[in-house]
Amino acid sequence: MTSDGTVTTRFYNGYSVDGNETLDLVVQLSGAAGSEIAFNIVGATSTAKNVSANTTTTTYRTTLYKVATVEFSQSGGNGSGANAVTYKVGEKTTYEIGRFQISNDTKGTEDKDVIVKSLKLKNQGGLDMAAALKNVYVTKDSKTVSKRVELSSRDMTIYFDDDQIDS
Repeated sequence: MTSDGTVTTRFYNGYSVDGNETLDLVVQLSGAAGSEIAFNIVGATSTAKNVSANTTTTTYRTTLYKVATVEFSQSGGNGSGANAVTYKVGEKTTYEIGRFQISNDTKGTEDKDVIVKSLKLKNQGGLDMAAALKNVYVTKDSKTVSKRVELSSRDMTIYFDDDQIDS
């Protein structure tokens, strides 16, 4: 944040928003509860023909609360070392490249449901995922639960269709 209160948000690789989608701006604020804040969007750069950016959001009053937490853990046998799995390309039509579990970690009286909207994974190896992987999806109980998957050479971002994790 600059001294005049301006924050610039950049999506370095660009960000694709389909016609029926929205972008949510999520911010974490520090300070006293009960403060008021509003955002004035002063500019946007886009490939869209018409971009309307000079607008101010509703004024919000800050509050203090605890958010639900989730636990992410690897499960199954597609890790490294003794858990590594080797595939021969062309041997099968689909390959499992990872198995994970997301658990709602909320306990006790703070019983909250959690909606997982997206998950970003970073490639720790040298493979260019965008060039090598096609038709990537996530399943739960043999049903596809990923809405879409975006791949770059280093990152995989998985978008879910509001999959709820019960507490």
